[in-house]
Formats: sequence, C-alpha cells, structure tokens
Amino acid sequence: MAGVELRGLEKFSKKVDKMVQRTTNQAPAFKVIGQQGLADVLKHFRDESGPNGKWAPLKSRDGKILQDTGRLRGGTKAFTMPDRTILINNVAYGSYHQDGKGVPQRKFLWISDKAFDLMEKTLLRYFIQGK
Repeated sequence: MAGVELRGLEKFSKKVDKMVQRTTNQAPAFKVIGQQGLADVLKHFRDESGPNGKWAPLKSRDGKILQDTGRLRGGTKAFTMPDRTILINNVAYGSYHQDGKGVPQRKFLWISDKAFDLMEKTLLRYFIQGK
C-alpha cells in the first residue's frame, strides 16, 4: 500500500500557533503602523499637499504653508492601542484648515495610498513573520 509521509508538520503547526497568538496581540504591529502613518502626515507638510494635490497658496505672504510656527505640524500625534492606531492633531485651529472652516481647506491629516500599502504589508509581515 502506498502512503504519503508528512515531515515537518510539527514545525508548521508551531508556526501557525505563533501566527494565531500574534492575531491576539497586534499592538507591536500597530505601533509601527502608527509611526508610518505619522511619517506620512509629516510628509504632507513638507510637500504642502492634500489628497487632491497642492494646498491653496498663501495670499498675504510668502513662506511654508501651515508651518509658520511648526505648532500645527508638531501637534500631530499617533496613539497606539491594542488593536488600532489613531492619528490626531491636538491644535485647536487644526480642524479649520483640515475642514476648510472659514479658511481655504488644506487637508494635512490623511493617509496616502502608498502609506496604506506599506501599513498593510507591515501588518501581514507581523502576522506571518512576527517582525
């Protein structure tokens, strides 16, 4: 009678067990994802751009848009929880620029497609490899 011998099944089973454990402890991956998201938002300040292109230019003066004091850029933070990361800006006037309330809308708190792809790869790599 012919048969099939499976070798290394125990090793494979241990790897699967580790992947399952990582699904219940996602915080390490979300910490990295938060750093990636924050880096992406800070890039928007450097590029002076929103999801639809360049921010509206300044009317009254020259200089870097939304970066006169650096307070708005510096007020952007990433907070990691066990199952997610939140990006916020704690500067009171930030929402006026983000939403265009009485000033030209200049979205700064958004995530690019490139960053989303990187975050997705980070999460998959964490579940599969633990890195």
